[in-house]
Amino acid sequence: MERFIFTSGSIFHLQQLECHFRRRGGRHFHLADDDERLALLRETSRSRDQVIQKHFRHLWANLDADVIDALMDEGGVEQPANSEQVFLSRH
Repeated sequence: MERFIFTSGSIFHLQQLECHFRRRGGRHFHLADDDERLALLRETSRSRDQVIQKHFRHLWANLDADVIDALMDEGGVEQPANSEQVFLSRH
């Protein structure tokens, strides 16, 4: 699997997502490790916790389209249910 390239905005939201996931009783993910980053995205994309989903949607809205496609196709990450609403609220 290719290494995913994140923008500075998406890195900020990725850090926020990991921090909130860890605080809400999840495990710690080492964001410098590609496999750990992907595991965090897989787990949080399936979370039913509203706070986690909010941060996941913010991250998702800051990802490039090619990264989103690769995460869904190769990484097993699920698209947030209302990601279109996040995108529209930013523009």
